[in-house]
Amino acid sequence: MEPQMSKLEEAMEKVLDIFKQKCTRSQTMMKKDLKRTLRAELDNWLQNCKDKTKRDNILRELDENPHDCVNFDEFVYYVTRLMMCSHYYFQK
Repeated sequence: MEPQMSKLEEAMEKVLDIFKQKCTRSQTMMKKDLKRTLRAELDNWLQNCKDKTKRDNILRELDENPHDCVNFDEFVYYVTRLMMCSHYYFQK
């Protein structure tokens, strides 16, 4: 019997699952696919973002060399940056 995961472990498993669904065998995804994934998975936050300039700048970075690949570390980096500029908790 496996030990029960904490809420943070469950959340991180979900983030990893999304990455694994979208990545290649080399455990990377192209920037254009990352942008598409972020728009789909973070749609509500992105639409309700108060700092639209910052949001747009982050997403624009993914347009530079769209065929370049990102690994999981970079995936989490972009998710975190968008969360920081889009989630209501950080917009107080």
